[in-house]
Amino acid sequence: MLKFTANLGQLHNHVTISKSLKDAGFSAAVPILTIGNEEYISDGELYAYLTYPIQGKQINSSEVYAVDYEKKARVIGKIIGQLDLVLSQFDTPVNDANLLLTMKDWALPKVRQ
Repeated sequence: MLKFTANLGQLHNHVTISKSLKDAGFSAAVPILTIGNEEYISDGELYAYLTYPIQGKQINSSEVYAVDYEKKARVIGKIIGQLDLVLSQFDTPVNDANLLLTMKDWALPKVRQ
């Protein structure tokens, strides 16, 4: 995946978090090093970097609840907990989603449909 940004700080945050996720065993979009052993290239105020695409597929809520939902929910919960432990190491500003509101106002009504 070829990615561009004008925000160098954001790029550095992405690289740091991606490496930590990979070190913890998660799939992550870690930059592929350039011939010059750099993580990105720059052209003036624009920065570009290349990553391998993350393998896998998106999970639909209907798939989670269709068969073996208790087992799947436990696995998903465990993964979320592991992700929380890795991300708690960072003091990076993010746009946090309110998981409770998202579940209550969007996910559960979608599943009921």
